[in-house]
Amino acid sequence: MIELTIGSLLSGNYEDPGDLYQLYVIRDHESDLIFYVGQSCAGVTDRVLQHLGKSRRFPTEDSVTRLVYEAMPRSLAWKVQFYRQDEVLPEYMAKVVKGMTKEKWEAGFRAMGVNLPWHEEDGQDRVWYNDLDKAEEMLIEKLRPCLNVTHNANRRKLPPEYSFWL
Repeated sequence: MIELTIGSLLSGNYEDPGDLYQLYVIRDHESDLIFYVGQSCAGVTDRVLQHLGKSRRFPTEDSVTRLVYEAMPRSLAWKVQFYRQDEVLPEYMAKVVKGMTKEKWEAGFRAMGVNLPWHEEDGQDRVWYNDLDKAEEMLIEKLRPCLNVTHNANRRKLPPEYSFWL
């Protein structure tokens, strides 16, 4: 897990976590309140920057954007935690990787119309992409973030100090 603050992301003062980190959790560092869980297989940092209205590729505004800006300056210290799938689904991934062969790997991606060659040295890393949705779903169910709706039947309510946003 790699942890950055909203402030460092907004200021551009951070080191990009890289492609192996595809899941993220946005939380209040003081109360440990979890606001949002998300994922991206194509640039997780840019996806978080989308939520902050700072993406160069896809600027947007959503519930995360509004909450972050309404809660400033407090939100500048909130944490964004970046996770790899194996950190979220270790037992599940161990089973997937144990049974993975070059033939299964290539056949699976060929069936999806994708040419993603097997590499012995990083074959395990490449398996993670297949289960990104499952990893996100499990994180949402476990953490019950306030702003996620999908896969979040028991989501937490925003506490009274965020009533300005409701």
